[in-house]
Order: sequence, then structure tokens, then C-alpha cells
Amino acid sequence: MKRLVALAFASALAAGLLFAQIQLPASGHLAGPVDDLKSSLGDDIFNYPFGKGFGAGPVHGWIAVDFDRPSGRKVRFHLRWQTVGDEPFITFASGAYFHAKAIANFNSGVQDSFGDLNLDTGEIKNLELHAIFQNVLVHKTSRNNRFPLQSLGGRFTVLFGDYPAIEFPFPLPFSQRPETFNKFSFFLDGERRITGLSFQGKSFVPITVVPNVALMPTYAFGRRGNTVIPGADGCLPGTTSAESCLTDARFPDGLPSPDDAFLNPTLIMVSDELQEITGPMPVPPVRPGGPASGAAAAALGNRLYMFGGFDGSKALDRAAVYDAASNAWSVGETVPRAAWHACAVAAAGKIYLIGGRERADGAPVASVHAFDSGSGWSVAPALPAVADFPACAAWNERVYVFGGWSSAGAVTRAAWVFDPAAGHWAALPPMPAPLAGAAATVVGNEIFIVNGTQDGVSATQRVFVFNPSTVSWREAPPSLRGVYGATAAYLSGRLLVAGGRLAVNGPLDVGAFLYQSQAMQALIQGKQWFAGPDPPLPIADSAGAVIGQSWYIVGGDVSPNGQSAIPQDVVQAFATARGWVISDTHPVYTSEMVRNAAGLSVGPAAIAPGALVAITGYHLGGAPRTAPPARFNGQVFTSDLPVELAGVRVTVGGTTAGIVSVAPGRVDFQVPFTLQASSEPRPVEVQVTRAGSPVAASPVTVQLVESAPGIFNYSHGEIRAIAHLDLLAAVAYNAGGRLNYGSQPAHRGEAVTLLATGLGDVEPRPEPLQRASRVAVSAALRTPEVLIDGKLAAVQFARLVPGEAGIYEVKVIIPADARTGFRVPVQIRSGDILSNRAILVIE
Repeated sequence: MKRLVALAFASALAAGLLFAQIQLPASGHLAGPVDDLKSSLGDDIFNYPFGKGFGAGPVHGWIAVDFDRPSGRKVRFHLRWQTVGDEPFITFASGAYFHAKAIANFNSGVQDSFGDLNLDTGEIKNLELHAIFQNVLVHKTSRNNRFPLQSLGGRFTVLFGDYPAIEFPFPLPFSQRPETFNKFSFFLDGERRITGLSFQGKSFVPITVVPNVALMPTYAFGRRGNTVIPGADGCLPGTTSAESCLTDARFPDGLPSPDDAFLNPTLIMVSDELQEITGPMPVPPVRPGGPASGAAAAALGNRLYMFGGFDGSKALDRAAVYDAASNAWSVGETVPRAAWHACAVAAAGKIYLIGGRERADGAPVASVHAFDSGSGWSVAPALPAVADFPACAAWNERVYVFGGWSSAGAVTRAAWVFDPAAGHWAALPPMPAPLAGAAATVVGNEIFIVNGTQDGVSATQRVFVFNPSTVSWREAPPSLRGVYGATAAYLSGRLLVAGGRLAVNGPLDVGAFLYQSQAMQALIQGKQWFAGPDPPLPIADSAGAVIGQSWYIVGGDVSPNGQSAIPQDVVQAFATARGWVISDTHPVYTSEMVRNAAGLSVGPAAIAPGALVAITGYHLGGAPRTAPPARFNGQVFTSDLPVELAGVRVTVGGTTAGIVSVAPGRVDFQVPFTLQASSEPRPVEVQVTRAGSPVAASPVTVQLVESAPGIFNYSHGEIRAIAHLDLLAAVAYNAGGRLNYGSQPAHRGEAVTLLATGLGDVEPRPEPLQRASRVAVSAALRTPEVLIDGKLAAVQFARLVPGEAGIYEVKVIIPADARTGFRVPVQIRSGDILSNRAILVIE
């Protein structure tokens, strides 16, 4: 009998029946940051032209778990995640290598990632993870093969990795199969609440069989339907010689993939910081009072207070208060003085506004004012020395001020501490080097002062650390990039830095691989810097503060070159468990996001009359809508473009534009032909308005010229991945009218027709808002030049496509001495302005 009881006990123990069920969060949602040191993405690459290769590196970001309603002792959960990676090298047996930049890993937008959890035992069954892997190598591969790429996800995109690996319904062209596995578990605390998770998986992606599964368009792949691999970045010293290295430069057409090539990607995601969330992160509205850069902000209780700033012409004395609990702004008590590039900190129940400048052309000041939420403003003891753009922090109810610009325009090393109880300032040991425009935040018992400028010109990567207890300095590891005018915060054990410029009055810190991206920098455990998720809007001179588990970055300057300020009113908020959000009060976009709709981020920055132009950004419109080819205007059917589509309107130079399509992240419109333009650029304002927005977005200024060409290509809607968009296949038709692609090449001496936009005025000109006539031929007044393989091609005509808006067809003869190949470059030139680079297939 005792033996039977023991066996029953052992069976129950094994089945988990003697333990309470796993407790699910009441909201049904968990989220948290992935462990920066334990999470990684790697890939074993087999049978490439370079041999076997491998590369791996850590990833950083967040993961979320959403639970369905339990069914008995089981519950289905769904996974979402978004991570970015460092920049490892992928090296091959031959010595060839790729520098894997712009790494991203996120859940598929078209396939659900899920599993079934046994609430008694913790066992997980039916697990499926569908991951998207991207980096510059993937961008180039998708470009070479005309694959769909979506760097922001949401739609079908490459490169996808499935865990468990897909079982193909047909024989593979090789027998070699690598190791694959999937391991997933939840971490539980003593009360059986979920506190974390771990996933480890290795998949199998036979890239040569993709043409057989009908996932890609018919015009994809190489001439024989094979996958085309980009050449390597180079070969390591002491391996293959430069003359024999299979590089992109030596093989611009790419390299055909061997039939037995495949990938064996490894994905590891670990988080022990899962916490319950009640839903999506609240989206903060824009700050009241209009745009401002160089303001000061501090958090007191559950509120963020923002003071002063610069509106593009003058320093401000405005104040605004954000209440995180109600997600609402209110106008605050006016500041006793204008304050630009002052700093603000909360200590001993008050906020201290310190230094800065009181006029845009004024000298730095030493003024200090204290704000009490109950009694308002009062004058506090002044700094012992003036300071413009100092770094400030509060520790142990004391105020610390570091560096800044002096009255002589020099950068200082000065450091000061203010004791509110004693009411006086005291000097501290000076910083190891002078700094101005640095970012500061408290990490434990230390104050980190990050970057800024030492010489008054360039930005430094140096990071200084002050210990108030020992009154001593040390230096932390340098950041990934030096930035001036950034903001910093400490969240979830991570020191975070966002925004900034690469020099004083210099260009914004934006990446070279994803257009208008500004990677956040994160210092982990005070030892190692990593890349973090990009803020939505590249910016500098923002005001920032932390409330609870969220970091708020308010306003700032989006001027691309820093020569003249373009202040903003938007708020960007970040939580390590949920990523970034940006204000949705009005459409959010900048002048750099108004581009030729064909060239996009790799085309000309100027726009031209009659051109199709794309505005990319955030909260531009609602659900995607496209203007119909014909519509009833209340009296007759008409083919004209609407001036409003789904509540969205666009004006260019004060003239209403016809809308082609709208979506949350993109609006396409046609520039009115009636705008006057010449070969000399002139500034015009472009403004997007959205019905129902309580505040209008400020217009942005772009350059208008008589012609700014762009060649349409197979972008599939991608707007950011520069290596994908540059030298992407042109939408072109061969002499017989067939589409030009790998299996349907053009030939030297034959005609090819390109689709383009931005070629300028035409005759006859369509009536305002009208598509091109289907009867009369509207020829471009200015015949463009077309370069194929760098050689001038004879242009037979350039005219509007009948029935279309802003789309031109340009028919040319391929030069007899143009090179043949799978990727022959083509560009359109008008005056000094070149289009984006596209490619043709010629043999």
C-alpha cells in the first residue's frame, strides 16, 4: 500500500498536479526588455560561392506575450517582439566577409507566432515562431532579386525564418540537412507567476527552393530563376587576394547561388524582466504653445515640467506641464525669464532652472529660479559662473551642474553643487575635460555625463562619471558615436542616450543604412555600449525626463544640417518593455521626409511641378486609401484627383495638390503643374492636414526646381533601406512591350521604356487636378538625358502616361557599347540633377 501511495505521489508530482496553476496576468499581457547579454542572432551559411560562413551578435529590444482566455488547464499565447543588433562580421572559409549592419529581428506581420501553455505543468506544445531577419546583406539580396522588403514589418517581407523549420512538399535539390531545434520556457516566481521567458531555436532556410514555393513575384530571381547573391564586402588579410576576392565591386551583377546553398539561423531571446501591461503604451499629445527646441525639463511626482526653449526666432518663457496619469498637457506658470539651453532638475520638492541664455543673441547667464508646484516661482542663488548648455542632475536632494559654454564662448570644466537646505553653491573638482551640450543622468550612486563637445566644434564619445559620495571622477567606456545636444535617461538598468548632432551646429546623427534613422545608444552594466531601437523622429536639442517606467523626449530641432533651427512640438516616449511611440495629435513629418515618389530616399531631394511626391512620417492618415480612377463628384463622373482623401489634404506653396493615396505612414500626391519653377531651386512650403486634428502640423520647406527626375523601381513600398533602394531594378519595358527582368532581357541597339516622374512641365498641360489625357499626348518640355552604363542613350520621347497622374514614360535606345549583364545601371539627368540609380537587364 505504501508503495502504491508513493507511486501515486510521484506520478502527481511529475504531472504537476500538486502545485497551483500558473498565474496569468489579469490583463492578459506581459512585456519586457530582452536580456542584452543573453539574447542573440546568428547564422551558419552553407555552400555560398565563398564557402561556409558564420556570424553572430547580441540583439536588444523588447518582447511581449499576449494570452487568450484559458481553456481548462491550457492557454494559447502569442508573441510579438522587436529587436536590433550590433554589427558583427559574417566571415567565410575563403576569407570573404560581410559587415552585417542595420541588423533587425522582429515577428512576422503576416504569420502569428504562438504556443500552447499547460497551466499545471508549464509544458509548451504547438510552438510556432515566425521571425523576420534583416541586415544590409538581406537588403542587397532582396534588391538583386526584386524581393519584397519591409524594414518596418507589417507586410510580407524577406528574410523569414520559421521555428520549427518548414517542411517542403517536394524533394530538395540536396540531401544535406543541418541541425534544427526549438526550446521555449517561461520563468516562474515562488507564486507561479510568469516573470520571464527563454527561446532558443535553430532553423533551416534553403534559399534555392524559394522560386518553387510561389512566394515571390514572377519577375524575381536571376536569369535561370536562381537566387542572386551580392558579392562580399572584401576578404580578410592573409586569405584570398584582392584580385581573386568575390566582391561586390568585382561582380556588380551579383553571384548565382549554388543549388545546395542554405541558411541555418539561430535565434536566442531571453527576458527575465517581464511585467504586466494593461495595453498599448499611451501616446502623448504634442506639447501646448507650439514648437520649441533647447527647452529644459524635469519630472516632479507624476508630472513632467517643461520650461523655455527656442521657437526659431526667439528664446521663450513658456511653461507646460504633462500629467502622465491623464496623458494630458496643461499650460504652466510663465517662467520669470526666457530660457534657452538652460537645464532643469528636481530636488528637495522643487525644480531648479539653471543658466542658459535669455535671448537668442544674448550671452550666457548664471540665473537660477526655483519652481514649487504649490507656490510658484522664486529666485534662487545664482551659479557662481555663467553656463550655457550645461549638464545637470540631482542626487540625494542636491543639484549638480557640469560644464557649459562660458561668456567668452569657451567650453568649461567647471562643476558645482547646490544644497537647497543650506542655500548655497560649492565648487567641485573640475571635470577631466571641458564639456558643453552633454547629456546627464543618475545611475545608482553616480552621475554620468555623456558626450557633448570638448573643443567647441566636434562631438566627443567620452563619458565622464562623477561620484558624489567620494567627490571623485572616473571615465566610462566611450559611446558608439559622439553626439552633441542629446538627451539621456536611466531605465531598467540601462543608460540610454537618444538624439543629438555629430558636431556643434552640425548634421543630425542619422544612419547611413536606414534613411532618417537615429539609433539609440545603451550602456549595459556600465561596461558595454549597444545599439538600441530607433526613436521615430531623428532630433537634437530635446528636453527629456523619466516618469515611472517611461522616458519622455519633448520637442527638439529636426534641422538636417544644424545651420538654422526647425523646432518641433512632438513628444516621443520610450519604455524598455514596449518600445517607442510618438505624438498623434497631428501628422508628423519633416522636410527630409518629402521626396520624389520614385527615387524616395535615394532620389533627388528637390521636387518639380507635375511630379509624384511621397511624404513619409507618422499619423499622416487613417487606413490606406487610393484615389479611384474615376469617381462621382455629386454631378458627373470625373477622373480628376481628389483634393481630400480620407480626410487628408496637401498644399504646396499654398496651392492645393491632388491626392493619389494615403496611409498612416505615407501620403502620395501630385505637385501642381501651375507652380512656377526654374533651374534655380526656390523654397516652397509643403503642409499636410488631417481632418479631426486639434492642432495643425507646421509646414516644412523643400526646394522646387523645373525638373527633378526619379525612376520607378520595384521598391514594394519600402522607403528606408538605402542598400535595397539604391541600384534597384527599374520598372521598364523592352521593345516588344514585355517587362524587363532576368528572364526577359533587353538588347543593345533596341528600345527600352522607363517609367519616371519629376520631368517637369508638359505640352499640352493637363488641367489642374486632372490625370493625363487619354487622347492628347503631353510631351515633356525639357527632354531629359538618360545614361545607361554611364553612356548617353538616344531619347525618342518623354511624355506623360495616358490616364495617369505624374507618371512619365521615357523611351530610349540602348547604346551599342553599353555593357551586358543582369544589373546594368541607368539614370535620368535633367540639368545638374540626377535621378536615383536603377538597373536594367541587358544581353
